[in-house]
Amino acid sequence: KTPPLARFTYEYKGETFHSRALPDPQRPVFFGDLHTHSIFSDSRVPAYPEDLLKYGREVALLDFMAITDHSEGVFGPPLSEQEFSDTAKALKNAYAPDSFTTLLGFEWTSTFRNEASPWGHRSVIYPGLWGSPIRSDLPQSDTPAELYQKTGSVFSFPHHTMMPWGAFRWNQKLLPFFEKGVEIFSAHGT
Repeated sequence: KTPPLARFTYEYKGETFHSRALPDPQRPVFFGDLHTHSIFSDSRVPAYPEDLLKYGREVALLDFMAITDHSEGVFGPPLSEQEFSDTAKALKNAYAPDSFTTLLGFEWTSTFRNEASPWGHRSVIYPGLWGSPIRSDLPQSDTPAELYQKTGSVFSFPHHTMMPWGAFRWNQKLLPFFEKGVEIFSAHGT
């Protein structure tokens, strides 16, 4: 059961202000994380998928969470099918109907072997707890169009929009069926 919504109250120059940004009760706001890495790729802490999910559910109090390890293994070996399967199992075990939704995905990093790649990074989320990680450093999967031919229907979004290295380039066109958003905030920059 989710707690009731509350207005933000703040003081400024001796006056009290209340936010007016309450969501419509028929259209609630949900909080989540769609770009998280485990020890299987480049987690900044040695966290297994189970650890990340426990933190997301019990500490960050998220409504939904995806684990999107680097498929190319940017800081180690490529993400293996076994690691991807283990992640899917952890996500399935952490799923709690009506309180915590889990999503399986991976990060496709076109600049891993080619810094000049115009495609940057994409977080790719499967519609269920199934799929395979697709690597950008292999033939026939090194452009977003080729990536989505292999994944089928997914939700994907470019990220690192404000970084000088490997960033999404604002002059490139999104592929509308798959890419309906762009990450605007991450630990790498905002």
